[in-house]
Amino acid sequence: MELTVEDVAAMVLDKNLTLKTESYKPGSAASDVLINEGAFDPSISLGVTNSYTKEPSSTSYDSSQSSVSTYNSTLSGTLLTGTQYQLSFENDRYWGDSAYLTFNPYYTSEVKLSITQPVLKGFGTTVQSTNINVYKNTFEIAKLTYDSTVNDKLAEAAKKYWDLASAISNVEAAKIGLNLANDTCNIVKAKIEIGLSAPVDIYTAEAEIARREGNLLDAEKTLVDAENALKTLLNINEKNVRLLPISQPVKPVVPPELDTIVETALKFRQDYRSAKLEKQNRELLKHYYKNQMLPEVDLTGSYGYIGLSENHGTALDKMTQGNDFAWQIGVTVSLPIGNRKFKGYYKKASYEKDQYEAKVLEIEQTTAASLRDALNALIFAEKKIKTTEKTRLAAEKQLEAEEGKFKVGLATLNDVLKFQSDYVTAIYQEKTAKNEYSKTLIEIKRLQGIAPV
Repeated sequence: MELTVEDVAAMVLDKNLTLKTESYKPGSAASDVLINEGAFDPSISLGVTNSYTKEPSSTSYDSSQSSVSTYNSTLSGTLLTGTQYQLSFENDRYWGDSAYLTFNPYYTSEVKLSITQPVLKGFGTTVQSTNINVYKNTFEIAKLTYDSTVNDKLAEAAKKYWDLASAISNVEAAKIGLNLANDTCNIVKAKIEIGLSAPVDIYTAEAEIARREGNLLDAEKTLVDAENALKTLLNINEKNVRLLPISQPVKPVVPPELDTIVETALKFRQDYRSAKLEKQNRELLKHYYKNQMLPEVDLTGSYGYIGLSENHGTALDKMTQGNDFAWQIGVTVSLPIGNRKFKGYYKKASYEKDQYEAKVLEIEQTTAASLRDALNALIFAEKKIKTTEKTRLAAEKQLEAEEGKFKVGLATLNDVLKFQSDYVTAIYQEKTAKNEYSKTLIEIKRLQGIAPV
């Protein structure tokens, strides 16, 4: 299966099981926002009751029998200011056998609005919306955490892609070395036949072939391991599928300025932004718990209109006329003794706020240090490409010269074998240096919090 590095990135996003598992967490966090917003949803209740009473009476004027039917509806809820409201509409039908009753049966209708307003503990939109705002931030943190996991997996997959490319280059170099050893062995045999080499040289040549066969086996084992590591990330379970990287390594570019990439990192890094949101959450909670330590002082009030008549329609009309009404106003005060619970919560939020302030500074420091090291590694990797290219060219020329001298008896077998090993090593190091440069660029992007591919 031929793969570009972009193909690998697409497959990671589509098939990686870790990302699939983590992808549900932002949705779960969004549900917490909805749950806490639901605390301010109004509710409607409807009720119907019927009752009948029969009891002994001491006079003929008292009711010994009565029945009451009640039909009521209520709309209630809490506002973001902390105001609790209840709008009720109640209708009653009363029948009794008392001689005192002017209407029998009679009907009453009443509409009433009741309000409770906290003025200290629990007052204000900032306090009431604390949980909503905290969970909104938590939702953003969940998204940032997922994005960070995506970037990490993309970077890991891209690095393993180039590791696989290096492993393939290692196998190719090992095969070149083995072919050179076989060619040299054939030359030795020919020279022995015509008396230009000692018979013992054949053992040296064959021993070198065996050693290079071992090198090839080691390289093939490394290749299989690198391929399996990439398959795991891509969730490829077919054993017979072979992965073949076809992307070319990134050509060296002018290294970026450290200040520029650090500035980018502090703008996009998910852990840095998450730490700031965590700090903001602790500030919200600190304000909330400080409010919860205040006395509970609530203003209460209600106002309603009442109508009474021998039939329901007339009772409703009288209620809407507003001639009969009722109101109530009051205040309730509750003083906590000790209040250790919210004092403890307040201290905890304060400590955690300070902790995340330190965390923000720590991330700033470690980000700058990590990017400085990565930038140095990039500069070194670029130099490594140039030096390994020169080394490979020099090793190739030296080997050609040494093989020419060996054929005419001016060089020893051991010298030729040594220059062959140097040449094979130089081939592998040149290709690996280019792949390592690509990996270093990937790491710089990962450290900046941006997609590496």
